Amino acid sequence: MLRTLVVLVVLVGMTLLGCAPKAPAPPATQPPAAAATPPAATAPAASPPPAAAPAPPPVPVAPPSSPPPAAAPAPAPVRPPAPATPAPAPAAPAPAPISKAVYVKVLQANFRETGSTSGKILRVLRRGARLEVLETRSDWLRVRLDDGAEGWVAESVTSDAAP
Repeated sequence: MLRTLVVLVVLVGMTLLGCAPKAPAPPATQPPAAAATPPAATAPAASPPPAAAPAPPPVPVAPPSSPPPAAAPAPAPVRPPAPATPAPAPAAPAPAPISKAVYVKVLQANFRETGSTSGKILRVLRRGARLEVLETRSDWLRVRLDDGAEGWVAESVTSDAAP
């Protein structure tokens, strides 16, 4: 008895939510004389659709004290339509930190504010100075010194091995 009640409640719920299978529509028949005329001339402008079998009256359902049976999965939630306005374009992703150490291989290397020969020279680095590579762009390395200062050096003045 309880199983029958549960099945009935699930079927009524599915019918109310529009998940139950629909009854097939009755086949459309046309009188023989209408076959020779175009369908637009014979079809009424606003004919009501054929009446389907009336749905059973809704059964009041108390909130379940346990989850629904596994035989009847819950319908998927309805997602709202996407917004009409496009999302703003994401900013260019920042390059991932490389986290490797290089060393100055020339007697003196310019430590610059930007990765360009026109960038302001912040200080001059001596041979053997250890640099932590933060980013690589073209032939320039953005580096951090042991004292925490960050700037740019030309890749050509560095080496992977300590001199």
